[in-house]
Amino acid sequence: MALIKSGIGTHIIGYFYNYKKRFQVLRTKTGSNLTFWICIINSVGFAYMISWWCSYYSWMALGSLEELHPLVFEISIHLPNIFLSVICLTVLDKITHGMLIVNQYAQKLVFKGIQKFDLFYWRKFRKQGPITNMLFRIQQNFQNMPIQRRRQVMLGGAAVVAVWYCFEMGLL
Repeated sequence: MALIKSGIGTHIIGYFYNYKKRFQVLRTKTGSNLTFWICIINSVGFAYMISWWCSYYSWMALGSLEELHPLVFEISIHLPNIFLSVICLTVLDKITHGMLIVNQYAQKLVFKGIQKFDLFYWRKFRKQGPITNMLFRIQQNFQNMPIQRRRQVMLGGAAVVAVWYCFEMGLL
């Protein structure tokens, strides 16, 4: 308890409290809970990839130094976890903010592309565009599903994304 009452403990607790507040501010900026969590997952995956990249180059640097204590090499096994923890505890909110910006820009591009195609399709055939109709049907079908089925679909989508991340990082 003495550590918490001292200056160090209060600074640590204050840091994590402010860190949590920064994520709450990001959540209110997005407007969509699903978009926020997708950006969090993307930023954790990005941080994981960066931690492995930093670990690889740290191992390359340690490989050339053979006079080091063997304990350093034993600890170096845990470098990905150390780097990931440091990244997540310091800059994950900034990475998430960057992912939100990228996500919003990509959404704008996709919506503009769909809108341009629909306008072209309308001018040429005088009918509604097939992309808009397909998206509307998919959305209606998803909203009409029972909640358990929706959760299964979301879990399946998350599993596909996780496998894709593992494949991209060379783990599969």
